[in-house]
Amino acid sequence: MKIKNKGHSMLELIIRWTITGAIVVAIITGFAILLSYGADNIDKQYCYKLQAQAEQYSNFQLSAENPTGFYITELDKEQCDHFNIIIKAPVR
Repeated sequence: MKIKNKGHSMLELIIRWTITGAIVVAIITGFAILLSYGADNIDKQYCYKLQAQAEQYSNFQLSAENPTGFYITELDKEQCDHFNIIIKAPVR
């Protein structure tokens, strides 16, 4: 009676695990790149929104329409400068 070898050699298992691991790493890296790209676009849209608000409240002064005056924070300025989006507003 002959016994058939239904298993795989150790080399085959190592190759399968290596290929599977490489695919998983590639998928995770792809998702990370997509998330980073999406986050950058959200930040850019926020800067464009601030830019539009700065134009809308171009007087930057206290008024009934704008009781606190319009300004941007240091963090907003740094973020928008990173994307080369100019906001003409005071920084507080």
